[in-house]
Amino acid sequence: MGRDYSYDYRRNVVPKRHIRYRPRAYPASFGTEFTFVCVDDPQYRRDVFSSPAQSRYPDPVVALESKSHLVKSSVVPDWFEALYFTEQLKVCHWKLKLDDDQTKHAKELVRRYIGAIIDSVKEQIDASRPEVANHTRIENTGSMYEGTRFGQPDEFDIMVVIDGSEDIKSEKMTPGYARLRADQRPFLPHRFSRCLDGDKTINPTKMLDWFYGLVQRGINKISTSALDPVLKVSRHGPAVMVNIKERDGLSIDVDLVLCIQLDEQTYFVAKPYKPYADEPLDWSLRCDPAMLWRQSFSVDETRVISSIDGAHGCRRDCLRVLKSVFRREPGLSKFTSFHLKTVLLRMCEEEDQWQSSNMGDRFFDLLLRIEACLEDRRLPQHVTGTYCACAKRLTVI
Repeated sequence: MGRDYSYDYRRNVVPKRHIRYRPRAYPASFGTEFTFVCVDDPQYRRDVFSSPAQSRYPDPVVALESKSHLVKSSVVPDWFEALYFTEQLKVCHWKLKLDDDQTKHAKELVRRYIGAIIDSVKEQIDASRPEVANHTRIENTGSMYEGTRFGQPDEFDIMVVIDGSEDIKSEKMTPGYARLRADQRPFLPHRFSRCLDGDKTINPTKMLDWFYGLVQRGINKISTSALDPVLKVSRHGPAVMVNIKERDGLSIDVDLVLCIQLDEQTYFVAKPYKPYADEPLDWSLRCDPAMLWRQSFSVDETRVISSIDGAHGCRRDCLRVLKSVFRREPGLSKFTSFHLKTVLLRMCEEEDQWQSSNMGDRFFDLLLRIEACLEDRRLPQHVTGTYCACAKRLTVI
C-alpha cells in the first residue's frame, strides 16, 4: 500500500470548520454559502501532499475567469472536500495570487511609460518652485503595492503628491473633508492661481482639469513606434486614468491621483463630498460641497498592509480571498475593497493570532466582524498613531 500523504500533510494541523457546511459562526445575514471551486487533478494531489511548502498547483486546480476574475461554477472533488477549511483556503489563495511573470511585465510597462509621464508632470508642477523647496513626489498605493491584488496585474494606483505645507492652509468643514485655501503672499501670484476662486479657495474641479492637461502633455512627449503600446488618457473619478494597451491585447489601467500634502500625516484628494447616512436633517455644510477636498489615508494604509505580515502571517492572504468571494457574490457587491481592508485593520488591533495555521478561524472572524458592522450600520476607521479619521457609515442593501 502506498504512503498516505494526506495524513502526513494534515497530522499537525488543528481541525478546522468544513467549507461545505454552514458553520454556526457563519453570518446568516449574508444568505449565501461559499464554494471555492477546484477541478480534480490527480497530479495536484501528489504534489500538494508530497511537499506542501514547495508544491506547485497545476493550472486547473481552481478555475478563474480571466476577464471578470470571478470563480466559475464546477464540481468540487472529493479530495478537496476532505481538506480542513484552512487548507481549502490556502489552495484557493494560491490560485488567486498573481502570476510572477505577468506581474513583472506589467510593472515594467508602468515603470517605462507612466514613469515618463509622471516625470513630465512633476517638472511642470515644480517649474516655479525654488531648489530648496519640497518638490512633487509619487506614492504607490492600492492593492498592487499592498500585495492583496488577485486575478490579473492590470490595475495600478499612483498618487502624485504636491507639497502644500508652505503655501496652502486647510479649514475643516466636516469630518473627513476640508476646504483648502491659498496662503498667498502680497503682490505675488500663487502657483495655483489659475485654480483659485475669488476667496482664494482651491477649486478641486479646476485642479483636476489642470492635472488632466499635465498628464495629456506628458503623453504627447513620449515618442512611440508601431510596436509600442497605445496610451489613452481619461477621467476616472478623482483620478486621471492612463490606459496602456499592448498590441497583443494586454491592457493595464493606471489611476494617477492628484494629492496635496500639508504635513507628515495629512493628505487631501479631490474626491466629491458624500453625506453621512446619520447626519441630522437640519444639518448643512457651511460651504459649497463642490469646494471640499477629502482627507486620504491611502499612503498610510499601503505602508501598513504591505508590511503587516511576517514570514508566516495570513492577514493579506485572508484579505485577498475575502475580496475574491465578495466580488463573486452579486448580493455583496455593495462592499468595496476599502470596506474589507478597514475591517481587517480594525481586527488586527484586537487579534494577534494570525499564523498561517489559523487562517480558517481568522477568515470567519472577519465575516463575523462584517456582520456586526452591518447590524450597527457603522464601520469605524482604522486608527494607528496619528493616522485617524472619522467613523465611516456603512449601509448595504
